[in-house]
Amino acid sequence: MRWIITTRMGVFAMGLALLGGAAVAEDDAKLPKKPGTPINLQVVFSRFQGEKKIASIPYTLSLTANGEVSRLHMGIQVPLKYEGSDFPGNAVYKNVGNRVSCSAELLDDGRFKIPCQFDWFSISTDDRERTGPASSDADARPLPPTLRNFTLEATLVLRDGQSAQTAASDPVSGDVIKLDVKLSVSE
Repeated sequence: MRWIITTRMGVFAMGLALLGGAAVAEDDAKLPKKPGTPINLQVVFSRFQGEKKIASIPYTLSLTANGEVSRLHMGIQVPLKYEGSDFPGNAVYKNVGNRVSCSAELLDDGRFKIPCQFDWFSISTDDRERTGPASSDADARPLPPTLRNFTLEATLVLRDGQSAQTAASDPVSGDVIKLDVKLSVSE
């Protein structure tokens, strides 16, 4: 008796698989097939003063959906302080630029889980014009520059062609920093 029930359940399961197989096959054709799928992330850092865009820095990061981290660093080292009487003396440098670190995993439903970190380090050009106290205007010395930092650590879940956006306001200048991320599957 037990064998008959098992067989009937097996036939029932096979019937469901056959009936729903066509719809599942069509949906599966659209999904990435395996872990290790190559993807591209288009990342755009933008800065706005009110409605006016004053900077837009695009990057494309290629990675594989296998959980390994890909990193992109682009920037320069800026001298911030000189010690000693001779130029340049002993200079102290600070990294300025962008860093993008991401990994990706393929989920069962065809979406990608993308843990990532985005950093934007910049020098405030507005504050470079400031001068410190002096006995006269001729003796006025510029103050050290102000460094800005925008950091986002997040886990995105995106399908092929989907985008995500976040924004934050600079607490000193009021400028708005926007970050756009778009995923595309490479074939």
